Amino acid sequence: HEAWHTTAWSADLSRRPLVWERIADPPFQRRALALAASNGKVYAIGGMNKEGGPTREVAVFDTRGDIWREGPELRGEKPIDGFGAAACEADGHV
Repeated sequence: HEAWHTTAWSADLSRRPLVWERIADPPFQRRALALAASNGKVYAIGGMNKEGGPTREVAVFDTRGDIWREGPELRGEKPIDGFGAAACEADGHV
């Protein structure tokens, strides 16, 4: 069974009990993507689009404004360059 999610959720790990809260729906449907958080933003990087296959697209979620924006596309020559991406935050940078 193939499921492509259309919602996004957040949980504050410092709160007890842990409560999941719905955030703004992402403007994409992707899997096999990388996520990293830095400076109040969450970066959804690359992966596989439901329509069109692999992508180098980046979406940025602003946690303060509860809004998604388009970010700079990953470098590369082919969409497959964004498939199987990994990401982390270091010194305030993703």
